[in-house]
This record gives sequence, structure tokens and C-alpha cells, in this order.
Amino acid sequence: MRKHGAFPKDDQPYIIVSNHSSELDIYMILLLNPKQTLFIAKAELGKLPIFGILAKRTMILVDRKKLHSRKKSYMKSMETIKNGKSICIFPEGHIPDDYDLLLDRFKDGAFSLSVETNSMIVPVVFPDNKKKFPFIWSKGSPGILNAHIYEPRTGSDRTELKNDIFCLIKGELERLQPK
Repeated sequence: MRKHGAFPKDDQPYIIVSNHSSELDIYMILLLNPKQTLFIAKAELGKLPIFGILAKRTMILVDRKKLHSRKKSYMKSMETIKNGKSICIFPEGHIPDDYDLLLDRFKDGAFSLSVETNSMIVPVVFPDNKKKFPFIWSKGSPGILNAHIYEPRTGSDRTELKNDIFCLIKGELERLQPK
């Protein structure tokens, strides 16, 4: 694994926002990021054998189909940041089923949270994970995985911040995609 860039070294909490193209994404962030970080994850992970116990203790789980669950996870995310811990959100909301899709559209949560808590967003791009360890088990190949960590971004408008980060990540994926 090759790391390009670095996470902020100060004590301020931040929100990691990354493309989500492989099950490796979570593990790579855990390895690369020195801060204690909670992940926002789908509630279904809490139902998995063995892993579910870990997920319930180390993640903020959300059932996206239920408004009450979405509100509860949002409030818990705000509390987590106010308590000085960082969080990680994959704003696509899932690993896209379409192998050829470079980046799915972003949901608003991470960007609303950033604006409301005045927290930095740290963009991260994983250009190789989909090709090396995709959700299609018959594909994939060995090789070096790269993680690109970019300068933190802030903003006062959720939509502008979301568009800025989306354009950055998509542009970098286009530039860095393995040939």
C-alpha cells in the first residue's frame, strides 16, 4: 500500500469522505488514519455474525429507509464530532453494483454535518481498490494499492461543498485510474 498525502495532525476532529469501490476501503482508512475514527455504515452490518458485534461497537449504524434512524445517526455523528472524534462517511452510500461506474452521486449527510459542526472534510481517493479487489469475485488482481489524501476542505454551503468534493474525487479517479 502506498500513501500519498497525510491526515491532519492537529487535535481537531474531521470528516473523512472517500469513494467507495471495495470492501478494502474501510480497512485502508483504519490503517492510514492515526485518529480514532467512527464509520457511518448501513444497519445491515450490525446483523452479520461476529462482525456485527464489532460493527455495533465501532460504527454509527443507519437504516437509510427509516427517517428516525437517519435522524438518530446524524445526531450521534454531531455528538461524536463535538466530543473530538473524527468520522468517516462514504457519501455514495454503498459500493456501486455497476463495475463500470466510476463514482456514484453523493448524498448530503457528510456535507451538512461539516457545515453544521464547522468541521473539515478530508477527501480520500482510492483509485485502485475496485480493480484490485472488486465486488465481482471473478475479477481482481494482485498489486499495490494507492491511497491519496488531500488537503482538508471547509465550506458554509452544503451543496457547494458537496459539489466541490465530488468534482475533486471524480477528477482524481479519472486521472489516477490504473490503465
